[in-house]
Amino acid sequence: MAADLELIYIGDPMCSWCWGFEPTLAAVQARLAIPVRLVLGGLRPGPNAQPLTDDSRDMILHHWQQVESATSQPFDPTGLDRPNGWKYDTELPSIATVTMRAMAPALAIPFYHLLQKSFYAEKTDLTDRNVYRGLVEQFLAAHPGETSVTLDTFIDRMSDPESKRETWADFAWARKMGVSGFPTLLLRDGSDFLVASPGWSAPERLIPALERWLADNHAPELEGLVCDIETGC
Repeated sequence: MAADLELIYIGDPMCSWCWGFEPTLAAVQARLAIPVRLVLGGLRPGPNAQPLTDDSRDMILHHWQQVESATSQPFDPTGLDRPNGWKYDTELPSIATVTMRAMAPALAIPFYHLLQKSFYAEKTDLTDRNVYRGLVEQFLAAHPGETSVTLDTFIDRMSDPESKRETWADFAWARKMGVSGFPTLLLRDGSDFLVASPGWSAPERLIPALERWLADNHAPELEGLVCDIETGC
């Protein structure tokens, strides 16, 4: 690719609109031959986590209903049948995602999507460290031959303080870029950054907008940037 282009997706595994954005991101990746980098934004990590209350549970469930209605992504509302005081802490699944990104970069986004699905559609408690052995084992079994990562090496690295540091570096970078809502999709063109999607967007709106921008700004490389519907990239 002649053009120095990159899409930067900033999200959080426990962000409902990010789960709603999953089909859009998949459509963008299928249509555009532009690499996508995943950055963890830090929705409610660690000290910013919010204890669950009756009021906050109702508010979160309202958001889930909105996302499900707009995107048709599945939600299991019983996933919030947790005792008051349970913390909606997004740090641990973010660390897990950054760990997979470090060990198998090409699998970072698929792993991130697995965590999203397990939380929203399968009511897995991603704040519980004990669930990750099963999730990672399931993920690796679904991607045989795609990585040399093993279950034990992943769990060891996920527990390494360096993985936590790298995750908080992601959070800091997102804030430095002025991103405060998720999902956010940035388009890097050389040293310039543009906001491609400040929040959720349907693929039928986002993809034509990206294609128009590419046609206006990278016409000579356009054929190599947009995948053919029949033959792919």
